[in-house]
Amino acid sequence: MFFGASNLTLALPVAVDLATGFATQGDSETIPTTILAAHGPGRSYGVFGSCGLYGYPGLIRCNLIRHARTLMNARPETRCFALLTDIGNDILLTENSGALEQWLRTLISELKAMNSTIAVTDLPLENVRRMPTWKFNVLRRLFFPFSKADRARTLSIAEDVHDRVVRVCADTGIPLLPTRNEWYGPDHFHLKWRHRETAFSAWLGPLFQMDSLRRGNLACSKIDVWRTPLERYRRLWWSRHFPDRTLELRPNVTLRCF
Repeated sequence: MFFGASNLTLALPVAVDLATGFATQGDSETIPTTILAAHGPGRSYGVFGSCGLYGYPGLIRCNLIRHARTLMNARPETRCFALLTDIGNDILLTENSGALEQWLRTLISELKAMNSTIAVTDLPLENVRRMPTWKFNVLRRLFFPFSKADRARTLSIAEDVHDRVVRVCADTGIPLLPTRNEWYGPDHFHLKWRHRETAFSAWLGPLFQMDSLRRGNLACSKIDVWRTPLERYRRLWWSRHFPDRTLELRPNVTLRCF
């Protein structure tokens, strides 16, 4: 299971390829595997978010957890893994670190109820600290046009969010996976194209308890993987219901987006 926002959206083909590689590693026949992904540019962990013509409910309010429970009831022996990333999106979306902490605790509690192995990615906090004021103002208007927070307030919220995420991980026994400054591009919070595989390999390796991961040789194209959630977002925005979209990545491996 993947939970995230724009970084997960942009790196989705890489992430599902690596997850597929893990699911098929060492097996002569592919174990039936379902990859569930809830993500989208501008997405919040708790409230409705949007990006242009696309809109989606908060990550804890989508149907992913309910669908995962259904799969678990049908196949109790299923192993579940969950990666929570893009937590910093809520810093300027909601400007409420306390609410974000509660959303994380709620989501982690639901995942633990399914005996999931969980990991959380850290904020690229050092990168954000290095952002000059002029760039912050430009990017805030571009990515978060409704936010009025200045750089000082945003950094204060980011520091508080980081402290709360560290506390949540310590309280729940979940690993907090580090980020590296060189992974991120000129805007300081989106992964560079050439480092997306490096970053997700560094995060999924500890989650799967693997020293190295290989690609899964998907039977579909990257465009198909990207297009699957885009079709779903468009339907969601205009029809105001919460459909999901499914794509067969290879025999016995499917991707479902929420």
